[in-house]
Amino acid sequence: MPKNPFQIVLQNPGFIGTLWRKPRLVNSVLKQRWLRWNRSKQGLQTLAGIEFALTYACQATCEHCSATSLLDTVRERNRLKQDDLRTAADDAFALGAYEVNITGGEPTLLKDLEEYVTCFRPERTFIGLNTNADLIDIDRVKRLRDAGVDMLKISLDSPDGAVHDGNRGLPGNHAHVLALLDEVKRTRGIRGHICSVGTGDLVRSGGAARLVELAEQRNATIGFTLPAAVGRWGGQYEVMLTDDDLEGLRSICRAPNAFFQGSVGMSTFACPAARTEIYVSPYGDVLPCPFIQRSFGNVRDEPLSAVYERMGEAVNLAGSSSLCLAGQAQKWMKQNVPASRERLDMPSCSTEHDETFCRKPVRADEVGERVGGS
Repeated sequence: MPKNPFQIVLQNPGFIGTLWRKPRLVNSVLKQRWLRWNRSKQGLQTLAGIEFALTYACQATCEHCSATSLLDTVRERNRLKQDDLRTAADDAFALGAYEVNITGGEPTLLKDLEEYVTCFRPERTFIGLNTNADLIDIDRVKRLRDAGVDMLKISLDSPDGAVHDGNRGLPGNHAHVLALLDEVKRTRGIRGHICSVGTGDLVRSGGAARLVELAEQRNATIGFTLPAAVGRWGGQYEVMLTDDDLEGLRSICRAPNAFFQGSVGMSTFACPAARTEIYVSPYGDVLPCPFIQRSFGNVRDEPLSAVYERMGEAVNLAGSSSLCLAGQAQKWMKQNVPASRERLDMPSCSTEHDETFCRKPVRADEVGERVGGS
């Protein structure tokens, strides 16, 4: 869901069905606009979306997986319960959030996933679900829709089936994904969406453009994230886009059905991490986004509002000129996000002030530096 849901209705009229299905969502969006106006006068930020990772368990072996450096096999046994999620979600809604994105790991591994969906006030909230789709069929999709899911966000790494399946370690997944998107296209009440990492190779080979075409053929939207040097790519800053590749991806995302880092087409955009969007791990840690892997607190220990305020003060030190802190600001990432692929612990900005960006200003020219930049 974009930052301006009314704009996407103009750009992709198919989304009008979501507002028809969930009329209270309009009220939630209008409330967020009022809160944003009111809180800005107090120098406060306002949420629009919140992402909940329900588990880091996954059956895929993706080369680019960012969650591998967040997985803790001990803490995985003590994931947030549904009551914890309801409390955190209610706090997020009080801060303005009208969109929830459910992710992982692979959330469809949870047999009671539909019950988790109901924790997020689906009658008044836009709910997306990230999945590799390998374990679900159209019947499960319909059950998720009935529970409140509005958008099925399926990962697709390449228009080439062999490349995609090889990266995921899931033989036949590419064909299954396309077939499922075809069925979703014919299913009322839920929309299909493709998620892909916009690597330099994908942009230069024409693969990103072909993915946009595959999505359009299935009446689906597509969103590209920028490659970030975290997870299995930990410390590999060469994966980050050059200026030319970034401009190429911008051009591709002029398509009406394409999103660029959550924006609508080519609308004005700045990194939403810790500003209008935040991320909650299965263990309750609150991060700016899944790629800026520093915890600012835990929802089991304090209200989400306190963590959100602390996080906003910290990330604002990085300035607002960067499109994506994790995928664009190489120097900032090197300085502030641990690169170890094997790290299981999560450094906390609230306790490590001597080494973190909580109290260390970052100049705008540092934030804007990209691989290949001047």
